[in-house]
Order: sequence, then structure tokens, then C-alpha cells
Amino acid sequence: MASDISPLIEPEALVTHLNQKDWVFLDATFTLPAQNRSPQSEFDQAHLPGARFFDIDLIAARNSDLPHMLPSPQAFEEAVSNLGIGNNSQVVVYDSNQFMASARVWWMFRTFGHDKIRVLNGGLKRWKIEGLPLTHEMPAMIKDTFSARFNPERVKSFAQMQKISEDGSATILDARPVGRFLGQDPEPRPGLRSGHIPGSRNLFFQRLLDPEMHTLLTRDRLLEIFEDINVRPDAALVTSCGSGVTAAIIALALAEIGHPDTPVYDGSWAEWGLPGPHAVATGSSF
Repeated sequence: MASDISPLIEPEALVTHLNQKDWVFLDATFTLPAQNRSPQSEFDQAHLPGARFFDIDLIAARNSDLPHMLPSPQAFEEAVSNLGIGNNSQVVVYDSNQFMASARVWWMFRTFGHDKIRVLNGGLKRWKIEGLPLTHEMPAMIKDTFSARFNPERVKSFAQMQKISEDGSATILDARPVGRFLGQDPEPRPGLRSGHIPGSRNLFFQRLLDPEMHTLLTRDRLLEIFEDINVRPDAALVTSCGSGVTAAIIALALAEIGHPDTPVYDGSWAEWGLPGPHAVATGSSF
């Protein structure tokens, strides 16, 4: 269903809500091991006033060997309730690493039935560029009550992806760098094959971002990019990546141009790339 409601909020709009009790801010910064950063330590040093830290590796499935898979609805309820979030809360999520993992957390909340969530456009880096307030003080969190309403249409499983790959019922957009997609560069996680899901197309997530302002590109530019890869935003689409994080950035971009319900393959290449009988493609798929 097309929508004119933006999933983003600009810094100048957010700053007017800093002291509103029903607004909750989440720092969801996630980094890759090669970046040699500590998101928790960075948060402790400076964050938006009142912000809480959302760790996608902790608020995740406990019975999976795959990284940061969706938790159960009950586990999500408990975790976000402890962060002081209820069903009436307006949540704003941000990060300081190119929408990793603010887009993922936006998708998580919506998958669990909470649409009152927006992503700070440009994240912490743009917030700093604008000279807006930061603090190292930790908020006093009062537990709230959050009830999850799981929406299975917003997440795809391995079995569903096998069917999509075989019958072409949806276009799979892979957010990884092109070298990994083509099978030319090794995967950062050991034990994974190189390549992509047969039938998928590459859309490296950084193509969707403004490198100077750290924001999503304008709607017109986003539309041009989808046209450039010959993908209709209103078609049946599903996004994938290395572990279900940057795939959500494509889903966020699609929401910004009016298509808010694109599903994410949660296991992504961390699952599909494992050794097994299922096919792996290399080279260009179109």
C-alpha cells in the first residue's frame, strides 16, 4: 500500500520534542568488527538528551546461531517495555553509522505492530553538524507496557526465499557491496560461500545515502536509482544483505518513496551463504 507519510524526521523537527514524555529516543548504532568501534562506549560519551541504547545483538533471538535474528514477540515486549516504551510511545531511532541499525530497529518495531516510529534523517552525525544538544547523562527509565502484534508479512524466512528465488514471485534486492554480490570478494563472516541468491539484484545500500549530510537521498533521487536498476518500487520486492541490517535501509528508502511494507529476509546471507544444497549464483544476474 502506497503512503505519503515519511518514515523520517529531520533534526530541526525532532529538537522541538526533546522534553515530551511520550517521545522516546533510541540510539541503535551498530558497527562491523572491521570498523573497530564500540557503539555502547560512544553512546556513553554522547547521545541525544533522554536517549536509551538499543542493542540489536541483545534484543535478538536467543535460540539461533545466526546474528541478531528477530526475537520472539514476548522477548521484544519485555525488552522494549524495560526501555520505557509503551504502545502509545512515539519512538525515534537514530545511529551514527549510515543508518546501521536505525533502519533495522524501525523495521523491527513495525514488524511487531508499532508504526509510531521514525528514523532521524542523518542520524547523530547530522545532529552534530546542526549543533544540536548532546549529553552523557543517562535517563531515568520507568518501565512501560508494550504489547507486540507480530506481522509476518514484513519478514521472510529461508523457505520463503527459496520459493521466491525459484518462481520469481518477487524481486530480491541485495544491499551488500557489489564485489560480495558478484562473488568476487570474500564474505567477512567465516564459513560462508560467496555470491548471491539466484535471481536477486544488487543495490548497494550506500547508493541511497548522501555522503556529506549522512541522510537518505531525496525522493526524486531515490526514484531515479530504482529506475536505473530497472526495479519498480510498487512491485513485489524483498530485501536482503549480509545479516538483515542494511537490507532494512533499502526497505526504509522504499518507505520514503511511498512503499512502507517491503519485507526483509531476516537471515540474509548469513543464512543463505552457509554450506548446503541450495544454489548460490555468481556474476551479474541481469
